Amino acid sequence: MLLSAFLLEAVLISLSGVIAPGPVTAVTVGKGTKSPHAGAIIALGHGVVEIPLVILILYGFGDILKITYIKDIFIRSYSSRTRYCSNSRKRD
Repeated sequence: MLLSAFLLEAVLISLSGVIAPGPVTAVTVGKGTKSPHAGAIIALGHGVVEIPLVILILYGFGDILKITYIKDIFIRSYSSRTRYCSNSRKRD
């Protein structure tokens, strides 16, 4: 992959996280009013989760996910979670 293509993908993926803020942004805003160091602490916590995932991807974890048995586990897990969430919304 060309470096320019990689950088373009990285920018687009990062942009999606910036445009659609999620729970990390909400926590940062909420805690930021109480402590001037909240952003740095939250970024470190986020990195603790993110860096091992990047390392797994770098060392070929994607190839493991191509195994049919493993793929089926992820699909079943996702579909049951989706079904649970849609059922809980109907009850509200």
